[in-house]
Amino acid sequence: MADNLKGILLMTVAMFGLALSDMFVKLASGALPPAQIILFIGGGATLIYGLAALALGMPVFSREFFRPVVLFRTAAEAAASVSIMTAIALVPLSTVTAIMQSNPLL
Repeated sequence: MADNLKGILLMTVAMFGLALSDMFVKLASGALPPAQIILFIGGGATLIYGLAALALGMPVFSREFFRPVVLFRTAAEAAASVSIMTAIALVPLSTVTAIMQSNPLL
């Protein structure tokens, strides 16, 4: 399979996964506040990545985490997560998706 075709297929699968994830967040936002949705998603991801690190023999925690640049990025990603979850909960999904897809152009 040509590299371009692989890239196209992988991007299509990734966009499908993103749309599916956004759909579930939108459905959950009818019953749960955005902060609780973030807690569940973050907790699940932490558990999965922690178990994967342990299975590969990698450390789960590192001193590198406490470097100022890493702490700044972590805070920025937390703020972005809250913003995106709130947008998905309050705005039509098509609008959020269109804005997210235009981000690389900005």
